[in-house]
Amino acid sequence: MANLQVKLDDSLSDDAQCVAARLGMDLPSAVRMILVQMARQNGLPFQASVDPFYSTANQQHLKNMIEDMENDRNLVRRDLLGVF
Repeated sequence: MANLQVKLDDSLSDDAQCVAARLGMDLPSAVRMILVQMARQNGLPFQASVDPFYSTANQQHLKNMIEDMENDRNLVRRDLLGVF
């Protein structure tokens, strides 16, 4: 049998252990289930995706918007609607 060691920050470990416990298992059993599914599916047992917010194009767009705001360019001033 192989032995797997993974370093996690404490809060991630605690959160994962709580989820596993609510599912009626311990964390090593949950990890084992994930690895079994990975081997069976020949891939990750979930869809991995990247948040488009962090894309290079969006980050550049945000930097440009900040620069415009700091230099008072491309701004449209509007009156507030209603009373808060």
